Amino acid sequence: MVDEISDIFASFDTEFYLDQYSDVASSQIDPVLHYYNFGWREGRNPSKIFNTNFYLKNNPDVRKSEINPFWHFLKFGIAEGRLGAPDLSEEASTEYSLRGNIYKYNISKYIEDIRPHFDSNYYLEQYDDVSESGIDPVLHYCTWGWKEGRNPSLSFNTEFYLNNNPDVLENELNPFWHFLTAGQSEGRLSRHLGGSDVERLISMVPLNDLVAAWRWQPVPDDLLSFQLLNAELRVALSTERSTLILSISHDNYRKISGGVQLCIHREEVLSPRAGCVYLNVHPLQPLPRLAHMDENPDPLVTLVLGGVEIGTCRMSVLIEVVATLNDAALRMPVVVHHMLGHLTESLIDLIRATSQRECYLWLHDFFTICPSYTLQRNRVRYCHAPELTSNACTLCVFGSERKVHQKRMATFFKEIDVNVVSPSKITLDTWQSRSGLTPASVRVVPHMNLEWIPRDIPLPDEEQLVTVGFLGTPAPHKGWNEFERLVQSNKTRYRFVFFGSVDVPLGGVEHVRIHVNATNPDAMIDAVAKEKCDLVLHWASWPETFSLSTYEAIAGGAYVVTNAGSGNVAVTVDWTGRGVVLQDVTALLDFFEGDEAEALVRTIRKDRRTHNITHVLSEMSMDFLNPTNRT
Repeated sequence: MVDEISDIFASFDTEFYLDQYSDVASSQIDPVLHYYNFGWREGRNPSKIFNTNFYLKNNPDVRKSEINPFWHFLKFGIAEGRLGAPDLSEEASTEYSLRGNIYKYNISKYIEDIRPHFDSNYYLEQYDDVSESGIDPVLHYCTWGWKEGRNPSLSFNTEFYLNNNPDVLENELNPFWHFLTAGQSEGRLSRHLGGSDVERLISMVPLNDLVAAWRWQPVPDDLLSFQLLNAELRVALSTERSTLILSISHDNYRKISGGVQLCIHREEVLSPRAGCVYLNVHPLQPLPRLAHMDENPDPLVTLVLGGVEIGTCRMSVLIEVVATLNDAALRMPVVVHHMLGHLTESLIDLIRATSQRECYLWLHDFFTICPSYTLQRNRVRYCHAPELTSNACTLCVFGSERKVHQKRMATFFKEIDVNVVSPSKITLDTWQSRSGLTPASVRVVPHMNLEWIPRDIPLPDEEQLVTVGFLGTPAPHKGWNEFERLVQSNKTRYRFVFFGSVDVPLGGVEHVRIHVNATNPDAMIDAVAKEKCDLVLHWASWPETFSLSTYEAIAGGAYVVTNAGSGNVAVTVDWTGRGVVLQDVTALLDFFEGDEAEALVRTIRKDRRTHNITHVLSEMSMDFLNPTNRT
């Protein structure tokens, strides 16, 4: 599929296609993908010198095999002397062939040169739409990604490079390829010297433009019908299971890693033993905000049943099936983990179809307050969720959307009895003071609990170099920039280790590759313990709602270094006494450059020698949905 799309892209006339087919232009679906998946079946033409119906009519072998006709023409037809249109001359065919071969050579060369330096894990974690598509991330970047301003790794900023190198921009060269083959040796910068905060502000685009860049998912040919979905769910429920859990999220937790995804995955794994069937519902089209009614009043959702993706359907079909399943003997609790990309009005209808008018809503972040779910103005600085009339909102790309967003959230809470579930008390306090929303009930369910047990026999003394770690996603709002500064100024004094799946091109840092999921939930804890990590930096720039990585660090025997504004990170450090809370970056640098860090490490190692740490991972929503747990 990927190779075929690449071949077609080389000779596809995008301007012609969008001009001819206004429905495709208005849908904002990528025209190449539209033609590849649907357009040729509908008799649409990819350029003014190729006629799809003509080619299929005159080449029955192609028609019977159901091969994409334009791809067949480019790959075989030209060489075999087949015509692409009634009046397609030999010269035009030759031009097509040359243009396609030159492009294919170029993109193949780009991919070959870029792949060894490309961070696929980073790219897929940053861009959910690419991850969901299944397209090779290197091919995506070389074909579309760099033109959309996407970054191939943590150390290279595409827009910065193009803006600061007009020769590369004017010649339409792949910026990352140019940097690797020429720019680096010429002393050109791969990122702004001011760091990621400055880069984000410079490259900030209006939210609607960001939405347009995300939109490309075509409508699948084989949408689930009412009959098929109804049959699937009835078969799943026929195994003496009396509960169907409807889990609402923003992406496929089976394909994408993260804290929210881990929570959902754990619920799914635990559901069968509680007599529950677990159905996850997430948007086919990922979005950086709520879906809008005028975009699609009947949105497409992808369904994952018991861990298996069973297909995509219209929300109206799911609602009809749920209403049909409605039975006094069947419980259908709705658990909302995230509403990104969803139409709140459709969610209201879905919940009503269960006849219960209530749902459970997790505060994994602050999306119910603002589409900027970390409450960061322009995704750079924590804003404390000011009043809508505040200048802070006026200056933020999420400001105008937040006004509509809050009204829709207020309607959701008015129409539905929302039982709010928070992973920490500080998060619940923040939400209650800033949201303006009235829940039906509130409860705090921590994702993990810790306990310290004295060892019968103390462990031997530790004499190794002090180890400083960073866990999880190396993102600015997690404190990665501050970690980089520590590494640069203390390379010889400390051992630095990054625990995570993303490649980090930072000298002086060891990389322990870790992937945590519901089937291996202790992977991070075990790695921290094995590496005898002493201190973990979690310098969050927003109030974290829980921070599993903080608990993982402590459970692995490390202490956590954080700041006063890090939310539950700071709260956890305070109540456990396992770490230090500092006021600002100056205090952080002083802590490591002076004697304080090493003094704290002596305490840490004594603690590890004399105490064993046990941890219990929460069952998430199953803590209150499982009848056994409730009694």
